[in-house]
Amino acid sequence: MAGAGIAGLTSALALAARGHEITIFEREAHLGEAGAGLQLSPNATRVLRNLGILDHLQKIAVQPQAVLLRSARDGSVKSRLPLGEQAQDRWGASYLTCHRADLQSALLECVTANRGIKLKLDALAQGFCFTGDRVSHPLSDAQFDLLLAADGIWSGLRKEVTSLDARFVGRIAYRAMLSADHPAARAIFGTTPNVHAFMAAGFHTVAYPVSGGTAYNLVVVLPGNETQRGWVQGADLDELRHAFKSTILAPLIAADGWSQWPLYEVPPLESWSRPPNLLLTGDAAHGLTPFAAQGAAMAIEDASVLAGVLDDAGSVAEALAKFERQRKPRIEQVRRRAGFNSFAWHAAGPVALIRDLVLKHRTGAKLMADFDWLYGWRED
Repeated sequence: MAGAGIAGLTSALALAARGHEITIFEREAHLGEAGAGLQLSPNATRVLRNLGILDHLQKIAVQPQAVLLRSARDGSVKSRLPLGEQAQDRWGASYLTCHRADLQSALLECVTANRGIKLKLDALAQGFCFTGDRVSHPLSDAQFDLLLAADGIWSGLRKEVTSLDARFVGRIAYRAMLSADHPAARAIFGTTPNVHAFMAAGFHTVAYPVSGGTAYNLVVVLPGNETQRGWVQGADLDELRHAFKSTILAPLIAADGWSQWPLYEVPPLESWSRPPNLLLTGDAAHGLTPFAAQGAAMAIEDASVLAGVLDDAGSVAEALAKFERQRKPRIEQVRRRAGFNSFAWHAAGPVALIRDLVLKHRTGAKLMADFDWLYGWRED
């Protein structure tokens, strides 16, 4: 397996739970903090619970009580999706928010304790050799039946399957952390743990509690030009100040450590695999925009489905084909939802007025029903 991010570590644990022996090759010499916050909806936490990971994560994760769609101009709540115990009762699993590093730490703790998994750091993905139906790597004496490419949005192994690469989507995500005790956090978010999505013409802002509720993860998505690839770049605060002008969000500029991340997605690929022994998974296969908050969840679902089809199929090649048949329609449905959210959240003028009118008449029960297809997912 290539990659020790969320996709790779979760896949390793799901496969090891079925009796497979796994070796993870990670190009970084040390696994440090990567990324910012995560929303883990019930379709993801159900898998994490089944793998025994949730017990480790719940010590630091937060269970928000609702997703609030709010006006960035005046802060008014346009819609409320109930979470908390109602989410648990309806979808059979919790909706959690956490820091990405906390999830990776919980996964790594479980991987390290699992005798069926070997983790090799400072190991380049380009070192794999394909011979017939076997895969090898110079840092291991073993030969493998399958190489799982979980090496992220800028996958080096994707070129073994397709010539297509990740594409810039014309938007920049500005990210920061704000102490929950900061006056701006108290004034704008209150004291009840919720996910806040502020809608404005051309941009949106999402904020939710992480790190046991001691901080808020802030994400502001603005139109922008492509810069160099990379997750952490210095932010242009003038752009943020201009966006926040005439909104209730202006005090958030005081948050520490603003950075900007160009947003990329992997376009729909004709195939995620190269039979008989290579499969792309997670962001390497289907990196999504964050507008449905499902990037990590889809990687976690991938892990569960792959473990199941490998057990049920008669051969690895058959399993790869079955995996794609199951996962591609699901991913495209999520992709469409992300596109719809982007359109709705960034609407202006008459379209925004119509959006607000529709949201006004959507009860919490109706909104929850709208998410049954997404949050109520269970592996077939």
